[in-house]
Amino acid sequence: MNDVELGQVQHHLAEVARRHGRTLGTVHVEELPTDPEAFNVLLASLAHLDVPAVIIPTKAHLGRWDLRGSKYDLLQQVAKAEVIVAEP
Repeated sequence: MNDVELGQVQHHLAEVARRHGRTLGTVHVEELPTDPEAFNVLLASLAHLDVPAVIIPTKAHLGRWDLRGSKYDLLQQVAKAEVIVAEP
């Protein structure tokens, strides 16, 4: 993803946040070579913050939602936040 595409995604996420009565804060960008380390850094950051919602571009960004220990499951446990999916 180049800078223009990233800007477009951030703009879209900000629009989705507004529709849900939220304000977009920090955008976490994970690259395939940094997975799962970058996701673990995100979880560590969320563990120390009071975050009411996490917005993800698509469900696929968190993998399978029905497995214990999945990224979705870990995000729910650590952040205790609403997970908003920007694209169905």
